[in-house]
Amino acid sequence: MVKVYVPALWRHLVGNQATIDLKANSMAELLEGLGIAYPGLKDVLVDEKGQIFPYINIFINRGLIAPDSGLAIPLNDGDEVSFIPAFAGG
Repeated sequence: MVKVYVPALWRHLVGNQATIDLKANSMAELLEGLGIAYPGLKDVLVDEKGQIFPYINIFINRGLIAPDSGLAIPLNDGDEVSFIPAFAGG
């Protein structure tokens, strides 16, 4: 199982859970599983072409993943994934 940390901004889409456990072998599988289990969550993470929005930072096991890594990023049992929206302002 992969543990997904859900930012407070999107917890209303997942029954106010801070974490979700899903079985996935890749980022693509994880996103598909999130979309099935929690309608609406995938829509805030990916665009109409199925690519992760550029303002979403992805961390796997606390390491930042390069934005151009794509959806083929492999995941292993026990991995921890966070999708963190970038904030800007001034």
